[in-house]
Amino acid sequence: MSSAYVPLSLRRKIVVAIDAASLLASTQASDEPPTPAHWQALKLVAWAKANLIRTHDDHVFLITAQDPAAWDRGVLAAMWDSLAHDRETHTSARAQLEQALDAVRARLSGANISVSSEVLAGEIGEQSVEFVRRHRGELLVVSAPERGVLAEMAAYAWSDVCVRRAGCPVVVVKPQDVGDGVVAALD
Repeated sequence: MSSAYVPLSLRRKIVVAIDAASLLASTQASDEPPTPAHWQALKLVAWAKANLIRTHDDHVFLITAQDPAAWDRGVLAAMWDSLAHDRETHTSARAQLEQALDAVRARLSGANISVSSEVLAGEIGEQSVEFVRRHRGELLVVSAPERGVLAEMAAYAWSDVCVRRAGCPVVVVKPQDVGDGVVAALD
């Protein structure tokens, strides 16, 4: 039995917000094992696919945000290296984020899930809330931050901003509570 086409306007809209740092960790060579940060991003998306996403009824928006005020030292070092050695080896952080997000989008699309992706400009928490409002998202899925000394010193994490301000239900996935085997759900 084949399923009928469901237009985007009638699909449930699930927004999955992924931390840019975990996506930038995924732009390594394909023969290298995933970094812990990249593994956390994959676990978030795989968990959402396994537990929330209905293949023929939902549309998934994969989003991340690049805060222009928070330059990563690795990106700055790559820029300096490419300038110092007169090479074009540097790829912009935005292009790296788009590439990494497209790779995740392709995995979901390959599983017959209606999906789109977008890199937003600004702080991820505020941008996620605004994206949900603008696109009438019905569910927001975020990852709980790793709580370390610096995180404890901060007023609150971006996932807390989403929980407090989003105009829809928010699912906060704790990566440490999701088994590594869930990533197989993406294949």
